[in-house]
Amino acid sequence: MHEKTITKGEKYSIKKIRNIIWIVGGLIGTLILLLIVRMVVGETVTYANWLSASDSLKEAWGSYGVEYFLRTYGFASAIGGFLFAFIVGAIFYNVSSKIELTVTNKRVYGITAFGKRVDLPLDMISAIGTSWFKGVAVTTASGAIKFRFIKNRDEIHREISKLLVERQNKPAPVAAIKQDAPPQSNAEEIKKFKELLDSGIITQEEFDAKKKQLLGL
Repeated sequence: MHEKTITKGEKYSIKKIRNIIWIVGGLIGTLILLLIVRMVVGETVTYANWLSASDSLKEAWGSYGVEYFLRTYGFASAIGGFLFAFIVGAIFYNVSSKIELTVTNKRVYGITAFGKRVDLPLDMISAIGTSWFKGVAVTTASGAIKFRFIKNRDEIHREISKLLVERQNKPAPVAAIKQDAPPQSNAEEIKKFKELLDSGIITQEEFDAKKKQLLGL
């Protein structure tokens, strides 16, 4: 049967998700930075007192305890927040941007996270499910293979489920077993030729010759 594509996975915009991660990380880093400066300066941060924040920080180095720790490492934490968000966004984009999924009437194939290519014949698939982050989980004897960030996840799940049900309801092909007729005994052969003789189909001489042949005389 000719292979026919039934449906394909539609991905969410991975770039948009990556940018959201960067923006949220940047906002968190900025908030940490503003809170630290606010604590050091002792008033709402403005452009003017922002410039004097470094001098205020120098004066604060003499104190100890939690406040000293926060003041000392606050800026490093803010910068770390920016870098962490950038790294997480970049890794997320690299892992998820290549994901592909195609369902045909014979197999399910595509690319999972980290660019891993898979090709699963329907006979290998034991179950189909969903997972976090709009994922489709295709289960085989080796485990579950997940395709994430699939916009039409429910459609993919429905189509694969239908294929599995059709496969289950399809009658198993019955192998044709060819059985050779059991060999007839010499007595049965002689009986058959005797009937031919009685019917006048063969002569007495022909019957006698065949009888001797079968009896090995």
